Amino acid sequence: MRFLTAILLAMALVALCVASTGAAPAQLDEDPPGTPVVNDAAGGGDAGIAARLGVMAERFGAFRGEDFKQATLAAALLQAARFPAQLAGATAAPPGIPQWRALGPTSAKYESNAVTLKVSNSGRVRRVLQALNDPDTVYVLTAGGGLWKTSTFSQTNPRWVPLTDSQPTTSGGNMAFGRDPHTLYVGLGDPFTFMPILTGGMIKSTDDGKTWSPFVSLVGASTVQDVAVDTSGASDAVLVATDIALFRSSDGGQSYSPVLGGFFWSFANTSAGWLASSDNGVIYRSIDRGATWAPIPNPGNGYSNAGRTTLGVAAPGDSVVYAFAATPFFASPCGFFFGSPLHRCQRDLFRSTDGGLSWTALEITTKVPTNPNRFQPTMDLMQSQPEYNQMVLVDPGDSSRNTVYLGGELSSAKTTDRGATWTLISDWQPQIPGLFFTSLPYVHEDFHTASNIQLKGSPAIVFGTDGGIFVSGDGGASFDFEKNDGIDSQLAQTVMSSAKNPQTIALGMMDTGTRVRMGSSDVWNQVTGGDGEGIGWSQANNAVTLTTAQFGVISIAKGCSPTQSETVLRGHFSLGVGPTTGPKCHPRCSAAIRTSSSRRSRRPTRSLTRRGSCSSPRQRGASTLPSMARRRLRRGSCLRAQARGCPAHSWCARITTASRSIRPPI
Repeated sequence: MRFLTAILLAMALVALCVASTGAAPAQLDEDPPGTPVVNDAAGGGDAGIAARLGVMAERFGAFRGEDFKQATLAAALLQAARFPAQLAGATAAPPGIPQWRALGPTSAKYESNAVTLKVSNSGRVRRVLQALNDPDTVYVLTAGGGLWKTSTFSQTNPRWVPLTDSQPTTSGGNMAFGRDPHTLYVGLGDPFTFMPILTGGMIKSTDDGKTWSPFVSLVGASTVQDVAVDTSGASDAVLVATDIALFRSSDGGQSYSPVLGGFFWSFANTSAGWLASSDNGVIYRSIDRGATWAPIPNPGNGYSNAGRTTLGVAAPGDSVVYAFAATPFFASPCGFFFGSPLHRCQRDLFRSTDGGLSWTALEITTKVPTNPNRFQPTMDLMQSQPEYNQMVLVDPGDSSRNTVYLGGELSSAKTTDRGATWTLISDWQPQIPGLFFTSLPYVHEDFHTASNIQLKGSPAIVFGTDGGIFVSGDGGASFDFEKNDGIDSQLAQTVMSSAKNPQTIALGMMDTGTRVRMGSSDVWNQVTGGDGEGIGWSQANNAVTLTTAQFGVISIAKGCSPTQSETVLRGHFSLGVGPTTGPKCHPRCSAAIRTSSSRRSRRPTRSLTRRGSCSSPRQRGASTLPSMARRRLRRGSCLRAQARGCPAHSWCARITTASRSIRPPI
């Protein structure tokens, strides 16, 4: 990925870039997979999210306000005008200016996380659209890597091209086609990114993404949850669901105005008109192309006690509609996950036969699928993250509209009898049949979107997850992950390179583990799982590498890379206690740090303070460090603790309940 200007460097990295004047010698990635890491999981709370947003606001100001958006946009445009040779697509940088090039992650040969799988991933997907006039042309909008396009989708490894690298942000919200198959409306602003970046706007292309209209702000909005287009009139009416209102454009995307206040999630075009689901447990309907809205009649209160809801129809104008819903936030726990209380839970799957005017709850949450496993014993697919992972897809090949696909946190499932029975069709950690593993096909966890498509002339489905796209041409009996290769959209969090070979790099990724490339290869294999957090690499002698994952997992590798690692520390902080004595003080980590004498040797130390815990550096074996390193570590620990919404103690010494954000723990 390439950046528009220096003013936007604060945005989340989604692909690693380096500046250089020449290519390093190629080196094949042939190291075997390392020892796997199993993730713990803990509940979260809205208070933690609010606290983190508060800290970000203190540092950056009202970064979710319109003033911040307009000031950032103006600064970005100014920088773009001053340095056009640094924009995406420029052939050469001006003299004295480094030229950035994308390194990936582009592909992988395996991922290791309790099991080692020969699979490939890309980053979180927000929408997949297949061109109406060419089934081999597919667009994939990602949460951090922007919009990608291929014209060779039917091939095993399609050739993907980024379309929005030159835009003010590559944070994708959602998108839709216009009446013209060459017209795209793209909303910018991933719903699950809490960062001071330029989001909450719309762009439009009328030439398949080759060129784009200027950024149009959705005034006051920061995120885009859904985009829909009504083509029944003389011009496109564009509907946009955001975090503050439902916006509408009546002039083909030139301008947008709010028509209904609130936080909106999903649209559906049904026989009763347009439906829009809100975060306050109400489904609204419009019968005038989105100009005005009113709550559905909902006789008998069939749709009730709902929070975030994802709507699904097999085809526009259908009378059969499905609504996959979470509960609203409850002050008292509505469930537990690994012993941690949940204040939002999976509510139910609802079905309507009159276009969404009335609903029936199918009562699926406590049902047992025909093939349960230890990760998915019931049909509670959303599990600990009902506000984050929701997916519903209705099969248009079933004229009765009884065939439905659902996705949640770890699994996806299918029914062919209107929800009476369910069968799991994918697993995030499949292996062999037995007590702990399944023989289901692999699909990455955390489902966000799905589409019905055509593949080589036959019906197919595609799921969009935190790990990219997964395609099935046999109704979910098998899934293809190879089409992820070439989409550089994984969400990078931390990076470090080898002292002896700077081209060898370890990269901590959001939900796709810690990934390593050897030399200048474009292969980035996942060596440990979870959210890849801090990384440490011995800079003096290249002897030790540390990788970390959320909720207290640290792995150490003795050698030149973390591809062969050993888990040396686990901590589950959700109950307010953590490692304090014995081997859990991690003397091996402090010893590894002492072997590094260069000025960059403090990096492995900082990696021991992880998002999700508020702990003192003294409780991490840091007392063995020189006083200067202790002071730096202490200050960095406290700053990161405050950014996580942890109590503001002078030492940040107390290990407290881990408050994770709405984004996933696994």
